[in-house]
Amino acid sequence: MKKGFIILIIFILVCIAGGSFLAIHLIRNIEVNEGIENFTSVNLDLTSMDVKIEKSSENAISYRLQDVKKQKLDYSVDDGVLTVKEIILDKHFVGHDDNEVIIYTTNDSLIVNGNLVAGDVEIQNVALKDSRVTSVSGDISIENGNLNNCTFVTTSGDVEFDGQ
Repeated sequence: MKKGFIILIIFILVCIAGGSFLAIHLIRNIEVNEGIENFTSVNLDLTSMDVKIEKSSENAISYRLQDVKKQKLDYSVDDGVLTVKEIILDKHFVGHDDNEVIIYTTNDSLIVNGNLVAGDVEIQNVALKDSRVTSVSGDISIENGNLNNCTFVTTSGDVEFDGQ
């Protein structure tokens, strides 16, 4: 009987510890999806996030951060320019694979300029002009796109293009 009681106590303690871990994990995570005003240009300044830009029926931004105590994402639209900046709040921060920002646009054509440290860039169904995107460690992919005067540079990654 004593052995069963000890096992029950251990089980309860494990459940409490697991629940606490889950609660802490959920508190630190954030997922946002908001509509934004129209823009014709995008400026990116990201450290540890993947970014996707895709044609849509509405202008919106959606993002996911894994640790809001160590990072945040600021964005604004001024004079048709969407600026997206990741801010690292902890100098010992290590990025997560799940950090991602998705930009939805109603425009067929955009100017995209950006600097990424560790993140992939994926642009779908949007024509780009006068754009420059650099990534230190990440892939750059343009699907079903049309490019005019564009430069894409990655130090450690691939550049893929499907379009004109």
